[in-house]
Amino acid sequence: QFARAVLIQFETYIYHKNKSRLSKLILFLFISTSSYISLFAQVNINQQIDSTISRASLYLSDTNPDLDFGSYALIHFCNLKYGVQMPEYEKHAFSRIQKVYKGKENEWINFKRLIDKKAKPLRWKDIKNTQSSIDSITLQALWSDKLKINKTDYYKSLKNLSEQGSYELTHALLACVWLEENNVTNTQIDADFALLKFSLIDKINHQILTNVKFWSDLEIEAVALLLYANEKKLVKPEYIQSIIHSQKADGGWVYSEAVDSSSLPHTTSLAIWALLQYSHQPLSADTWIQFKKKRK
Repeated sequence: QFARAVLIQFETYIYHKNKSRLSKLILFLFISTSSYISLFAQVNINQQIDSTISRASLYLSDTNPDLDFGSYALIHFCNLKYGVQMPEYEKHAFSRIQKVYKGKENEWINFKRLIDKKAKPLRWKDIKNTQSSIDSITLQALWSDKLKINKTDYYKSLKNLSEQGSYELTHALLACVWLEENNVTNTQIDADFALLKFSLIDKINHQILTNVKFWSDLEIEAVALLLYANEKKLVKPEYIQSIIHSQKADGGWVYSEAVDSSSLPHTTSLAIWALLQYSHQPLSADTWIQFKKKRK
């Protein structure tokens, strides 16, 4: 940062006193040095991220009774989108999911589309039987290309949900992205949804990610969803460094600041997703819902 500040001042001087060849040479060296510093910093952060993800992969590969469907779906998507290889995790994860949800399959089966593009479409009665307001909103977005959604009513529900803050706010943004992936809304023509999405992004940035004292599940989810919504410009490098530094010795991340809080697959999968989106080029332009590439 100091080198860049000096460079700016020096550039100003040179352009006003553009007579000396030596000055031009010095300016060239300054520019080259500044570019090298930026490149070195980017390589360094990418190496840190790769090392962090590697440790997290080992954590997820261990037998873990706290594995949830959301974590599995996220890692499944990261595998497709970024080529993340976790052979031991992939080998046992789904069988563990089936054991965790034995007798309560409805808690995940409605979201099966996230891992199976041929999943049976949801019906309105399935959504009406959903007791969670967050799940109701996100399921409608997930299946919005199959269901006939009243945009006016859904907009009101989405806005009301987001006003509660916290996870309701982050999931409202997730729903907006899924609506776009299903080509149900388009921010170029749906002004109300475009303004709402902008408002959600602004609230997440200022309500959740301002003056963070502890990087818990919510803050990491907020960063991941800003990146998912193509708002990388709002994700400060210090956010990524904070996520990296909050990784625990076992390779995972904790849900909250509670003294007895231990690492959880959900928070860990969110951290992996956020780090991959920030530093890695995707292998495909396909979206999560409409992914066309087959899993290897």
